[in-house]
Amino acid sequence: MTSQIDMTRVTFPALLLLLFMVFDKPVNAWAQTCDIVPATITTMNEPELGAYNLWDYVGGEYPAKEHFQGALYKDKNLYVAAQAQGNPDIEQMRLWLLQQDYRGRALWEKDHEIEGLSQIKAIVDHSQGFAVLATVLEDQGDQPPRAAMWFGVFQQSDGALLHEATIDYDQGSLFADAIVPLDGGKSYIVAGHTQGRDQKTYTLMYRIDDQGNVDVHRSYRSGEDNRVNQIVVSLVEDTLVALGQTKDPAGRSVGWAIGLDHDLKLMWEQPYPRGNGAAFVDGASLGDSGIVAVGWAESLWQGQRAGLVMHFNVRDGSLIWERYYRGQDNGRMYQARAVEISPGNVISVVLNGAPHPMLEKVDQDDPMRMTHYAYTRLLTMNKRGSVLLSEDYRNAQGASVNDILTGHSQNRIMFGSTLSADPILLDEAKKAGKRVSEDSFVSQNGWSIAVPAAGVDEDPCDEYLKQQEKGFE
Repeated sequence: MTSQIDMTRVTFPALLLLLFMVFDKPVNAWAQTCDIVPATITTMNEPELGAYNLWDYVGGEYPAKEHFQGALYKDKNLYVAAQAQGNPDIEQMRLWLLQQDYRGRALWEKDHEIEGLSQIKAIVDHSQGFAVLATVLEDQGDQPPRAAMWFGVFQQSDGALLHEATIDYDQGSLFADAIVPLDGGKSYIVAGHTQGRDQKTYTLMYRIDDQGNVDVHRSYRSGEDNRVNQIVVSLVEDTLVALGQTKDPAGRSVGWAIGLDHDLKLMWEQPYPRGNGAAFVDGASLGDSGIVAVGWAESLWQGQRAGLVMHFNVRDGSLIWERYYRGQDNGRMYQARAVEISPGNVISVVLNGAPHPMLEKVDQDDPMRMTHYAYTRLLTMNKRGSVLLSEDYRNAQGASVNDILTGHSQNRIMFGSTLSADPILLDEAKKAGKRVSEDSFVSQNGWSIAVPAAGVDEDPCDEYLKQQEKGFE
Protein backbone atom coordinates (compact mmCIF):
# COMPACT_ATOMS: atom_id res chain seq x y z
CA MET A 1 0.00 0.00 0.00
CA THR A 2 1.14 3.54 -0.52
CA SER A 3 0.07 6.69 1.24
CA GLN A 4 -2.76 7.83 3.45
CA ILE A 5 -4.49 11.15 3.93
CA ASP A 6 -5.17 12.45 7.42
CA MET A 7 -8.57 14.03 7.07
CA THR A 8 -8.16 15.81 10.42
CA ARG A 9 -5.66 18.16 8.76
CA VAL A 10 -8.27 19.51 6.32
CA THR A 11 -9.82 22.65 7.76
CA PHE A 12 -12.45 23.56 5.17
CA PRO A 13 -15.60 21.41 5.50
CA ALA A 14 -16.52 21.83 1.83
CA LEU A 15 -13.09 20.65 0.72
CA LEU A 16 -13.28 17.73 3.12
CA LEU A 17 -16.59 16.65 1.64
CA LEU A 18 -15.24 16.95 -1.90
CA LEU A 19 -12.17 14.86 -1.17
CA PHE A 20 -14.25 12.34 0.69
CA MET A 21 -16.85 11.90 -2.04
CA VAL A 22 -14.55 11.97 -5.05
CA PHE A 23 -11.67 9.79 -3.74
CA ASP A 24 -9.00 12.29 -4.72
CA LYS A 25 -5.37 11.20 -4.72
CA PRO A 26 -3.91 10.84 -1.23
CA VAL A 27 -0.91 12.64 0.21
CA ASN A 28 1.35 11.76 3.12
CA ALA A 29 0.04 13.19 6.38
CA TRP A 30 0.33 10.81 9.33
CA ALA A 31 -1.29 11.43 12.68
CA GLN A 32 1.29 11.83 15.42
CA THR A 33 -1.06 11.31 18.37
CA CYS A 34 -3.44 8.65 19.64
CA ASP A 35 -6.42 10.49 18.21
CA ILE A 36 -8.49 8.38 15.84
CA VAL A 37 -8.17 9.61 12.26
CA PRO A 38 -11.80 9.80 11.09
CA ALA A 39 -11.23 9.04 7.38
CA THR A 40 -8.36 7.94 5.15
CA ILE A 41 -8.05 7.00 1.48
CA THR A 42 -5.29 4.57 0.51
CA THR A 43 -4.08 3.73 -2.99
CA MET A 44 -3.10 0.07 -3.32
CA ASN A 45 0.10 -1.03 -5.03
CA GLU A 46 -0.07 -3.86 -7.52
CA PRO A 47 0.56 -7.29 -5.93
CA GLU A 48 4.07 -8.70 -6.14
CA LEU A 49 5.21 -11.83 -4.35
CA GLY A 50 2.43 -13.71 -2.60
CA ALA A 51 2.53 -13.95 1.19
CA TYR A 52 3.30 -17.06 3.20
CA ASN A 53 0.43 -19.44 3.97
CA LEU A 54 0.14 -22.47 6.22
CA TRP A 55 -1.81 -24.56 3.72
CA ASP A 56 -4.27 -24.22 0.89
CA TYR A 57 -6.79 -26.56 -0.67
CA VAL A 58 -8.34 -26.59 -4.14
CA GLY A 59 -11.44 -28.71 -4.66
CA GLY A 60 -13.50 -29.38 -7.75
CA GLU A 61 -13.41 -31.08 -11.10
CA TYR A 62 -13.32 -29.85 -14.67
CA PRO A 63 -15.52 -28.46 -16.23
CA ALA A 64 -17.90 -27.87 -13.30
CA LYS A 65 -17.96 -24.54 -11.42
CA GLU A 66 -17.45 -24.78 -7.68
CA HIS A 67 -17.35 -22.02 -5.09
CA PHE A 68 -16.81 -22.23 -1.33
CA GLN A 69 -19.59 -19.96 -0.09
CA GLY A 70 -18.90 -20.12 3.64
CA ALA A 71 -17.54 -22.23 6.46
CA LEU A 72 -17.90 -23.08 10.14
CA TYR A 73 -15.14 -23.96 12.62
CA LYS A 74 -16.40 -26.47 15.16
CA ASP A 75 -14.68 -29.08 17.33
CA LYS A 76 -11.29 -28.42 15.68
CA ASN A 77 -12.67 -29.12 12.20
CA LEU A 78 -13.89 -27.00 9.31
CA TYR A 79 -17.28 -27.53 7.67
CA VAL A 80 -17.54 -25.92 4.26
CA ALA A 81 -20.70 -25.20 2.24
CA ALA A 82 -20.12 -24.90 -1.50
CA GLN A 83 -22.27 -24.60 -4.56
CA ALA A 84 -21.35 -26.67 -7.59
CA GLN A 85 -22.77 -26.85 -11.09
CA GLY A 86 -21.73 -28.38 -14.40
CA ASN A 87 -23.47 -27.24 -17.56
CA PRO A 88 -26.11 -24.77 -16.30
CA ASP A 89 -28.35 -25.58 -19.29
CA ILE A 90 -28.75 -29.22 -18.33
CA GLU A 91 -27.58 -29.57 -14.73
CA GLN A 92 -29.10 -28.28 -11.52
CA MET A 93 -26.93 -26.61 -8.92
CA ARG A 94 -25.74 -28.93 -6.15
CA LEU A 95 -24.96 -28.34 -2.49
CA TRP A 96 -21.47 -29.68 -1.86
CA LEU A 97 -20.46 -30.16 1.78
CA LEU A 98 -16.88 -30.74 2.85
CA GLN A 99 -15.18 -31.42 6.17
CA GLN A 100 -11.53 -30.41 6.56
CA ASP A 101 -9.27 -30.96 9.53
CA TYR A 102 -7.20 -28.14 10.98
CA ARG A 103 -4.42 -28.91 8.47
CA GLY A 104 -6.76 -28.54 5.52
CA ARG A 105 -7.07 -32.24 4.65
CA ALA A 106 -10.48 -33.36 3.42
CA LEU A 107 -12.07 -35.90 5.78
CA TRP A 108 -15.33 -36.37 3.90
CA GLU A 109 -17.34 -34.85 1.05
CA LYS A 110 -21.07 -35.02 0.47
CA ASP A 111 -23.16 -33.95 -2.53
CA HIS A 112 -26.83 -33.06 -2.07
CA GLU A 113 -29.39 -32.65 -4.83
CA ILE A 114 -31.75 -30.07 -3.32
CA GLU A 115 -34.81 -29.61 -5.52
CA GLY A 116 -34.82 -26.20 -7.16
CA LEU A 117 -31.57 -25.10 -5.49
CA SER A 118 -30.64 -21.64 -6.77
CA GLN A 119 -28.01 -20.19 -4.41
CA ILE A 120 -26.18 -21.15 -1.21
CA LYS A 121 -25.96 -18.26 1.25
CA ALA A 122 -24.40 -19.40 4.54
CA ILE A 123 -23.50 -22.23 6.91
CA VAL A 124 -24.00 -21.79 10.68
CA ASP A 125 -23.77 -23.78 13.89
CA HIS A 126 -26.61 -26.06 15.03
CA SER A 127 -27.07 -28.29 18.07
CA GLN A 128 -27.35 -31.36 15.79
CA GLY A 129 -24.38 -30.41 13.63
CA PHE A 130 -24.71 -27.44 11.31
CA ALA A 131 -27.34 -25.67 9.22
CA VAL A 132 -27.30 -24.21 5.70
CA LEU A 133 -29.38 -21.32 4.35
CA ALA A 134 -30.16 -21.23 0.64
CA THR A 135 -32.63 -20.02 -1.96
CA VAL A 136 -34.73 -22.58 -3.82
CA LEU A 137 -37.08 -22.13 -6.76
CA GLU A 138 -40.47 -23.81 -6.28
CA ASP A 139 -42.37 -25.11 -9.28
CA GLN A 140 -45.62 -23.19 -9.89
CA GLY A 141 -46.90 -25.18 -12.86
CA ASP A 142 -47.73 -22.82 -15.72
CA GLN A 143 -46.50 -19.82 -13.71
CA PRO A 144 -42.86 -18.76 -13.30
CA PRO A 145 -41.13 -20.52 -10.39
CA ARG A 146 -41.32 -18.79 -7.03
CA ALA A 147 -38.27 -18.33 -4.81
CA ALA A 148 -38.31 -19.39 -1.15
CA MET A 149 -35.76 -19.57 1.65
CA TRP A 150 -34.52 -23.06 2.46
CA PHE A 151 -33.15 -24.11 5.87
CA GLY A 152 -31.40 -27.49 6.09
CA VAL A 153 -29.92 -29.21 9.15
CA PHE A 154 -27.01 -31.62 8.61
CA GLN A 155 -25.22 -34.23 10.66
CA GLN A 156 -21.72 -33.29 11.71
CA SER A 157 -20.16 -36.74 11.30
CA ASP A 158 -20.92 -37.29 7.60
CA GLY A 159 -22.98 -34.39 6.23
CA ALA A 160 -26.24 -36.34 6.04
CA LEU A 161 -29.40 -34.22 5.80
CA LEU A 162 -31.44 -34.52 9.01
CA HIS A 163 -34.19 -31.97 8.50
CA GLU A 164 -35.27 -29.31 6.02
CA ALA A 165 -37.82 -26.51 5.98
CA THR A 166 -38.82 -23.74 3.59
CA ILE A 167 -39.89 -20.22 4.44
CA ASP A 168 -42.37 -18.85 1.90
CA TYR A 169 -43.79 -15.40 1.36
CA ASP A 170 -47.44 -15.50 0.33
CA GLN A 171 -47.17 -12.33 -1.77
CA GLY A 172 -44.32 -13.44 -4.01
CA SER A 173 -40.76 -14.70 -4.15
CA LEU A 174 -38.49 -14.63 -1.11
CA PHE A 175 -34.71 -14.78 -1.66
CA ALA A 176 -32.36 -15.78 1.17
CA ASP A 177 -29.71 -13.23 2.18
CA ALA A 178 -28.28 -13.81 5.68
CA ILE A 179 -28.58 -15.86 8.86
CA VAL A 180 -27.14 -15.71 12.39
CA PRO A 181 -27.68 -18.13 15.33
CA LEU A 182 -28.89 -17.00 18.75
CA ASP A 183 -28.54 -18.78 22.10
CA GLY A 184 -26.08 -21.34 20.76
CA GLY A 185 -28.30 -22.37 17.86
CA LYS A 186 -31.62 -22.63 19.70
CA SER A 187 -33.02 -19.98 17.37
CA TYR A 188 -31.92 -17.98 14.33
CA ILE A 189 -32.42 -14.58 12.76
CA VAL A 190 -32.86 -14.87 9.00
CA ALA A 191 -32.99 -12.09 6.40
CA GLY A 192 -34.34 -12.24 2.88
CA HIS A 193 -35.73 -9.91 0.26
CA THR A 194 -38.74 -9.87 -2.00
CA GLN A 195 -39.53 -7.90 -5.13
CA GLY A 196 -42.68 -5.88 -5.56
CA ARG A 197 -44.66 -5.18 -8.70
CA ASP A 198 -42.57 -2.04 -9.21
CA GLN A 199 -39.47 -4.33 -9.39
CA LYS A 200 -38.07 -2.77 -6.21
CA THR A 201 -36.86 -4.97 -3.39
CA TYR A 202 -37.39 -4.72 0.34
CA THR A 203 -36.23 -6.72 3.32
CA LEU A 204 -38.10 -9.38 5.26
CA MET A 205 -36.63 -10.71 8.50
CA TYR A 206 -37.63 -13.71 10.56
CA ARG A 207 -36.80 -15.31 13.87
CA ILE A 208 -37.04 -19.07 13.48
CA ASP A 209 -36.50 -22.01 15.83
CA ASP A 210 -33.91 -24.73 15.26
CA GLN A 211 -36.31 -26.61 12.98
CA GLY A 212 -37.03 -23.66 10.72
CA ASN A 213 -40.45 -22.74 12.15
CA VAL A 214 -41.20 -18.99 12.10
CA ASP A 215 -41.69 -17.26 15.47
CA VAL A 216 -41.45 -13.58 14.43
CA HIS A 217 -41.76 -11.90 11.02
CA ARG A 218 -41.17 -8.26 10.11
CA SER A 219 -40.69 -6.25 6.92
CA TYR A 220 -38.60 -3.12 6.32
CA ARG A 221 -39.34 -0.78 3.43
CA SER A 222 -36.85 2.07 3.97
CA GLY A 223 -35.55 3.82 0.87
CA GLU A 224 -36.28 3.07 -2.77
CA ASP A 225 -34.79 -0.43 -2.46
CA ASN A 226 -33.14 -2.25 0.41
CA ARG A 227 -31.45 -5.53 1.16
CA VAL A 228 -29.64 -7.04 4.16
CA ASN A 229 -26.37 -8.82 3.35
CA GLN A 230 -25.21 -9.68 6.87
CA ILE A 231 -26.52 -9.76 10.44
CA VAL A 232 -24.21 -9.14 13.41
CA VAL A 233 -24.95 -10.11 17.00
CA SER A 234 -23.55 -7.28 19.10
CA LEU A 235 -21.96 -7.68 22.51
CA VAL A 236 -24.40 -5.02 23.67
CA GLU A 237 -27.23 -6.98 25.29
CA ASP A 238 -30.17 -7.87 23.05
CA THR A 239 -28.89 -5.88 20.07
CA LEU A 240 -28.58 -7.00 16.45
CA VAL A 241 -27.24 -4.95 13.57
CA ALA A 242 -28.35 -5.74 10.02
CA LEU A 243 -26.00 -4.48 7.30
CA GLY A 244 -26.72 -4.04 3.63
CA GLN A 245 -27.77 -1.43 1.13
CA THR A 246 -30.65 0.80 0.16
CA LYS A 247 -31.16 3.45 -2.53
CA ASP A 248 -31.52 7.20 -2.36
CA PRO A 249 -34.10 9.15 -4.43
CA ALA A 250 -31.52 9.53 -7.22
CA GLY A 251 -31.23 5.75 -7.51
CA ARG A 252 -27.73 5.50 -6.03
CA SER A 253 -26.88 2.58 -3.77
CA VAL A 254 -26.28 3.65 -0.15
CA GLY A 255 -24.73 1.73 2.73
CA TRP A 256 -27.49 0.83 5.20
CA ALA A 257 -27.51 -0.36 8.81
CA ILE A 258 -30.40 -0.96 11.20
CA GLY A 259 -30.26 -1.74 14.91
CA LEU A 260 -32.79 -4.33 16.11
CA ASP A 261 -33.70 -6.16 19.26
CA HIS A 262 -34.15 -9.95 19.27
CA ASP A 263 -37.84 -9.51 18.46
CA LEU A 264 -36.75 -7.62 15.32
CA LYS A 265 -38.17 -4.31 16.54
CA LEU A 266 -36.38 -1.33 15.02
CA MET A 267 -34.15 0.56 17.48
CA TRP A 268 -32.32 2.83 15.02
CA GLU A 269 -31.62 3.18 11.32
CA GLN A 270 -28.71 4.84 9.53
CA PRO A 271 -27.91 5.34 5.84
CA TYR A 272 -24.31 5.89 4.76
CA PRO A 273 -24.23 7.65 1.37
CA ARG A 274 -20.77 7.62 -0.17
CA GLY A 275 -19.73 8.91 -3.61
CA ASN A 276 -21.56 7.41 -6.56
CA GLY A 277 -22.73 4.42 -4.54
CA ALA A 278 -21.90 2.19 -1.57
CA ALA A 279 -22.97 -1.03 0.14
CA PHE A 280 -22.09 -3.20 3.13
CA VAL A 281 -21.59 -6.93 2.51
CA ASP A 282 -20.20 -8.18 5.84
CA GLY A 283 -19.64 -7.09 9.40
CA ALA A 284 -18.45 -8.12 12.85
CA SER A 285 -18.74 -6.96 16.46
CA LEU A 286 -15.75 -4.99 17.77
CA GLY A 287 -15.28 -4.47 21.49
CA ASP A 288 -18.15 -3.69 23.81
CA SER A 289 -20.02 -1.23 21.63
CA GLY A 290 -18.66 -1.21 18.09
CA ILE A 291 -19.46 -2.70 14.70
CA VAL A 292 -17.02 -3.02 11.80
CA ALA A 293 -18.82 -3.08 8.44
CA VAL A 294 -17.09 -3.75 5.13
CA GLY A 295 -18.14 -3.42 1.51
CA TRP A 296 -17.53 -1.05 -1.37
CA ALA A 297 -17.86 2.58 -2.35
CA GLU A 298 -17.68 4.12 -5.81
CA SER A 299 -16.09 7.49 -6.53
CA LEU A 300 -17.88 10.33 -8.30
CA TRP A 301 -14.73 11.21 -10.18
CA GLN A 302 -13.88 8.06 -12.19
CA GLY A 303 -16.53 5.62 -11.02
CA GLN A 304 -13.73 3.50 -9.61
CA ARG A 305 -14.83 1.05 -6.94
CA ALA A 306 -12.88 0.92 -3.68
CA GLY A 307 -12.95 -1.31 -0.63
CA LEU A 308 -14.79 0.30 2.30
CA VAL A 309 -14.17 -0.41 6.00
CA MET A 310 -16.27 1.46 8.53
CA HIS A 311 -16.41 1.42 12.34
CA PHE A 312 -19.53 2.78 14.02
CA ASN A 313 -21.30 2.71 17.36
CA VAL A 314 -23.77 -0.14 17.83
CA ARG A 315 -26.11 1.98 19.96
CA ASP A 316 -27.02 4.52 17.28
CA GLY A 317 -24.91 3.92 14.17
CA SER A 318 -22.79 7.05 14.71
CA LEU A 319 -19.55 6.93 12.75
CA ILE A 320 -16.20 6.46 14.53
CA TRP A 321 -13.84 6.02 11.56
CA GLU A 322 -13.86 4.92 7.93
CA ARG A 323 -11.19 3.67 5.51
CA TYR A 324 -11.13 3.45 1.71
CA TYR A 325 -8.78 1.23 -0.31
CA ARG A 326 -8.67 2.00 -4.01
CA GLY A 327 -6.66 0.90 -7.03
CA GLN A 328 -4.34 3.11 -8.98
CA ASP A 329 -5.85 5.46 -11.57
CA ASN A 330 -7.53 3.40 -14.31
CA GLY A 331 -6.50 0.32 -12.35
CA ARG A 332 -8.20 -2.45 -10.44
CA MET A 333 -11.56 -2.30 -8.75
CA TYR A 334 -11.56 -3.37 -5.09
CA GLN A 335 -14.19 -4.62 -2.65
CA ALA A 336 -13.85 -5.39 1.04
CA ARG A 337 -15.61 -8.76 1.07
CA ALA A 338 -15.23 -10.21 4.59
CA VAL A 339 -14.11 -9.27 8.09
CA GLU A 340 -13.08 -11.21 11.19
CA ILE A 341 -12.25 -9.94 14.69
CA SER A 342 -9.49 -11.84 16.50
CA PRO A 343 -8.81 -11.85 20.26
CA GLY A 344 -7.51 -8.48 21.36
CA ASN A 345 -9.82 -6.73 18.88
CA VAL A 346 -7.44 -7.14 15.94
CA ILE A 347 -9.38 -6.68 12.69
CA SER A 348 -8.78 -8.84 9.60
CA VAL A 349 -10.29 -7.45 6.39
CA VAL A 350 -10.38 -9.35 3.10
CA LEU A 351 -10.04 -7.17 0.00
CA ASN A 352 -10.76 -8.75 -3.39
CA GLY A 353 -8.93 -7.12 -6.28
CA ALA A 354 -10.66 -7.61 -9.63
CA PRO A 355 -8.60 -8.64 -12.68
CA HIS A 356 -6.50 -5.74 -13.90
CA PRO A 357 -8.18 -3.90 -16.83
CA MET A 358 -4.89 -4.17 -18.76
CA LEU A 359 -4.85 -7.96 -18.39
CA GLU A 360 -4.51 -8.45 -22.16
CA LYS A 361 -1.16 -6.65 -22.10
CA VAL A 362 1.72 -9.00 -21.29
CA ASP A 363 4.26 -7.45 -18.93
CA GLN A 364 7.78 -8.48 -19.99
CA ASP A 365 8.65 -8.87 -16.32
CA ASP A 366 5.57 -11.00 -15.76
CA PRO A 367 4.99 -13.23 -18.83
CA MET A 368 2.63 -15.48 -16.84
CA ARG A 369 0.46 -12.40 -16.10
CA MET A 370 0.24 -13.38 -12.45
CA THR A 371 0.15 -9.81 -11.20
CA HIS A 372 -2.79 -9.00 -13.47
CA TYR A 373 -5.11 -11.80 -12.32
CA ALA A 374 -7.74 -11.38 -9.62
CA TYR A 375 -6.21 -11.69 -6.18
CA THR A 376 -6.95 -11.25 -2.48
CA ARG A 377 -5.30 -8.86 -0.05
CA LEU A 378 -5.60 -9.42 3.70
CA LEU A 379 -5.35 -6.31 5.86
CA THR A 380 -4.60 -6.69 9.57
CA MET A 381 -5.77 -3.56 11.41
CA ASN A 382 -6.04 -2.31 14.96
CA LYS A 383 -9.21 -0.89 16.45
CA ARG A 384 -8.11 2.65 15.55
CA GLY A 385 -8.20 1.70 11.87
CA SER A 386 -4.42 1.66 11.38
CA VAL A 387 -3.05 -1.07 9.11
CA LEU A 388 -0.56 -3.31 10.92
CA LEU A 389 0.07 -5.71 8.03
CA SER A 390 -0.91 -6.02 4.36
CA GLU A 391 -0.48 -9.38 2.59
CA ASP A 392 -1.31 -10.60 -0.92
CA TYR A 393 -2.66 -14.06 -1.73
CA ARG A 394 -2.97 -15.48 -5.23
CA ASN A 395 -3.57 -18.81 -6.87
CA ALA A 396 -3.31 -20.09 -10.45
CA GLN A 397 -5.21 -17.81 -12.86
CA GLY A 398 -6.98 -15.75 -10.24
CA ALA A 399 -8.65 -16.12 -6.86
CA SER A 400 -11.24 -14.40 -4.70
CA VAL A 401 -12.41 -14.87 -1.12
CA ASN A 402 -15.97 -14.91 0.19
CA ASP A 403 -15.52 -15.68 3.89
CA ILE A 404 -12.91 -15.61 6.66
CA LEU A 405 -12.92 -17.21 10.11
CA THR A 406 -10.62 -17.93 13.03
CA GLY A 407 -9.62 -21.59 13.29
CA HIS A 408 -7.06 -23.79 15.03
CA SER A 409 -4.43 -21.90 17.05
CA GLN A 410 -6.16 -18.64 16.09
CA ASN A 411 -5.02 -19.08 12.48
CA ARG A 412 -7.15 -17.25 9.93
CA ILE A 413 -8.79 -19.31 7.19
CA MET A 414 -10.29 -17.85 4.02
CA PHE A 415 -12.77 -19.49 1.66
CA GLY A 416 -13.70 -18.67 -1.93
CA SER A 417 -12.80 -19.81 -5.42
CA THR A 418 -9.92 -19.93 -7.86
CA LEU A 419 -9.52 -20.35 -11.61
CA SER A 420 -7.18 -23.29 -12.04
CA ALA A 421 -6.40 -26.13 -14.42
CA ASP A 422 -7.13 -29.76 -13.63
CA PRO A 423 -3.57 -31.15 -13.22
CA ILE A 424 -4.59 -34.76 -13.85
CA LEU A 425 -6.37 -34.02 -17.14
CA LEU A 426 -3.53 -31.74 -18.19
CA ASP A 427 -0.93 -34.41 -17.47
CA GLU A 428 -2.94 -37.11 -19.26
CA ALA A 429 -3.32 -34.93 -22.34
CA LYS A 430 0.41 -34.23 -22.46
CA LYS A 431 1.25 -37.93 -22.10
CA ALA A 432 -1.14 -38.70 -24.96
CA GLY A 433 0.80 -36.31 -27.16
CA LYS A 434 -1.98 -33.73 -27.43
CA ARG A 435 -1.11 -30.08 -27.93
CA VAL A 436 -2.34 -28.35 -24.80
CA SER A 437 -1.46 -25.14 -22.99
CA GLU A 438 -1.60 -24.11 -19.36
CA ASP A 439 -5.00 -22.56 -20.17
CA SER A 440 -6.46 -25.96 -21.03
CA PHE A 441 -8.89 -27.64 -18.62
CA VAL A 442 -9.30 -24.45 -16.57
CA SER A 443 -12.45 -24.07 -14.48
CA GLN A 444 -13.60 -22.37 -11.28
CA ASN A 445 -12.80 -24.46 -8.21
CA GLY A 446 -13.41 -24.08 -4.50
CA TRP A 447 -10.42 -22.68 -2.62
CA SER A 448 -9.53 -22.48 1.05
CA ILE A 449 -6.31 -21.08 2.47
CA ALA A 450 -4.96 -20.84 6.02
CA VAL A 451 -2.67 -18.00 7.08
CA PRO A 452 -0.97 -17.23 10.41
CA ALA A 453 -2.85 -15.78 13.35
CA ALA A 454 -3.33 -12.03 13.54
CA GLY A 455 -1.44 -11.86 16.82
CA VAL A 456 -2.13 -9.43 19.63
CA ASP A 457 -1.89 -5.70 19.05
CA GLU A 458 -0.23 -4.10 22.08
CA ASP A 459 -1.45 -0.63 21.26
CA PRO A 460 0.27 2.04 23.39
CA CYS A 461 -2.86 4.16 22.95
CA ASP A 462 -5.16 1.69 24.74
CA GLU A 463 -5.55 3.72 27.93
CA TYR A 464 -6.23 6.88 25.98
CA LEU A 465 -8.80 5.08 23.81
CA LYS A 466 -10.63 3.77 26.85
CA GLN A 467 -11.20 7.32 27.98
CA GLN A 468 -12.35 8.27 24.49
CA GLU A 469 -14.79 5.36 24.27
CA LYS A 470 -16.57 6.64 27.35
CA GLY A 471 -17.48 9.64 25.27
CA PHE A 472 -19.10 7.39 22.61
CA GLU A 473 -21.42 5.75 25.12
